[in-house]
Formats: sequence, C-alpha cells, structure tokens
Amino acid sequence: MLATTIRLWWQRRGRGGRSVIAAVAVIIVLGVGTVLALGLTSGTGRGPGQAAATPSASASHSPALSPAEAQAAATARAAAASWVAQQITPGAVVACDAQMCTDLEQAGLPAGQLLYLGVGTASPVESDVLVATAAVRQEYGARLAGVYAPSVLASFGTGAAQVAIRVVAPSGAAAYASGLRADLAARVSAGRQLLHNPRLHVSAGARQVLAAGQADSRLLADFRALAAGHPLRVIRFGAAPDGLSPGQPVRTADIAPAGFGTLAKPDNLRLLARLLLAEPGRYRPASLTRLRLAGGTVVLRLTFQAPSPLGLGARS
Repeated sequence: MLATTIRLWWQRRGRGGRSVIAAVAVIIVLGVGTVLALGLTSGTGRGPGQAAATPSASASHSPALSPAEAQAAATARAAAASWVAQQITPGAVVACDAQMCTDLEQAGLPAGQLLYLGVGTASPVESDVLVATAAVRQEYGARLAGVYAPSVLASFGTGAAQVAIRVVAPSGAAAYASGLRADLAARVSAGRQLLHNPRLHVSAGARQVLAAGQADSRLLADFRALAAGHPLRVIRFGAAPDGLSPGQPVRTADIAPAGFGTLAKPDNLRLLARLLLAEPGRYRPASLTRLRLAGGTVVLRLTFQAPSPLGLGARS
C-alpha cells in the first residue's frame, strides 16, 4: 500500500525536486510508523489469475461488526456480487478485498478479472471498477472517493454493512468529474438533436429522458444510426436495476419500427436486431430481446452494461 501510494502520488503530482523528495520522506516515515503501531506483517495479495495468499492488509479484514451487522454485510456483499456479475461489462477488471473477491468468484466472475486489494498488490487505479466494502473504506479512507473512485454506480446495504460499486478514475477524481460534466453536456445535445429527427418517433416518457441527457450515449448512437435508414419508434427506457445510483445513465430501451402495419412484424424486428449486431463493438448491445408489452406492442429491448464509458456522447 505504501509503495502504491508513493507511485500514484509521483505520477499525479510532481516531477522531481526537493519538495517531492521531502514529501516522499514524510510518507515513508508515516508508513513505517503505522506498520509498527499496528504490528502488521508483510504479505502479498492476489492479482488477476494468481493463487490466493494469506490476507495481511486491512482491506482483507473487515472491521469488527456485531452479529446483526455481519449478517447485513453478507447480504449486501451477495447483492453486490450478483449486480456486478449481471451488469458490469465483460472483461472489466474489478478491485475487491479478499472476502468480496471470493463472493464475486462464486457469482461467476473469472479470477482473471479480479484485482485483490491488500499489502503488496497493485493500485486500485489498475482496475475499472472497485467494490467498496467496510474494509476497503477503512483501508483507503478519503482517498477512495477523493482520488481513486469518485463515482458510485450502485450501492447495497447501509452504514457499516454498505457495499458500493464505484467507477475507478485512472487520472484522478478531478479529471473524472470534468469528463463527466462534458459527457453529460454531450448527451443532452445528442438527445435533443434526436428529438428533432423526423425519422425518430419518441414517446412522451422517453422524450424527457433524451432531453435531460439521461440516456446512455451508446443508445443515442444506435438510435441515430438506425433512424438514418429506417423510421424508428423509441417506446420507453427501461427501469433502473436495483441499487443503481441516481443520475446514472439509462442503459436499456424498447424500440420498434415506425410506420403503419410494421409494429408486430417479426421480420422488421429481426432487421433491427441484425443492424444492431452489426454495429462496432462498443455500440453493440450486450443483449437483444424480442418481447410483447402489456398493451400488445411487440418491441426489441436493447441493453448495455455498466459503466457507461465517458467521451462517447460527443461522437454519438
């Protein structure tokens, strides 16, 4: 953890000089003092695909919890593990403490996608998503939100039992916040342009989502691409998955061909599906499902996984 902190500080803050040397010296002194005070022994964590080592970092041990809190924490971990397994983009590297990584493996994530947090392990910035349990919050403190992972995708449980799924910011929290603001502005602009597209027919509820910039930029890009050659209806956006944090872009939408006599024809839906599956990788939905809504309308439901990548809105 000490080496990681120094490396991250060096990368983000300075380029040499006496002030850097002095700062590093202070970090070393404080780090040694902390190790002596806590009586920690050296150890190595587990990186992607490596065999587990005996956990020795505080991120590998949960703070003392009452029996009720321990049960609540286990429930929150199970919910978070299930959410990550279902919602996170395949191949994304997920940082976690030892217990959470075990839960994620049991939920179906390959060991190669897991970055174990602990003494001797890599920095959290080498992951895409970080699962923040009480142990991880205790280990990283204010740096968790202020440096490593400022944005919360979803959260489960409360208090000491809370487990939050956070997006890692490799360039730091300030740069991520700036990119997020720019991305939202781009999504607002792209959504409002779509509302003026005569080949795109949008329901009242979907119109509000587009105008507010709350649609995932990958959905916006696909809507524009489809409407370029085929009149399209955006019927509704999907409900947020359980635990999703407010303000996160909507990643599911129900669409159908527009025009008289086209809505219930399977051939038209298959055409839309073929066009979507032919989209470049980032714009290809994670899942496509043909279904009939309560009112009888047959739609194609497209869903993308999290996290929503920044920077796509400007190009959608």
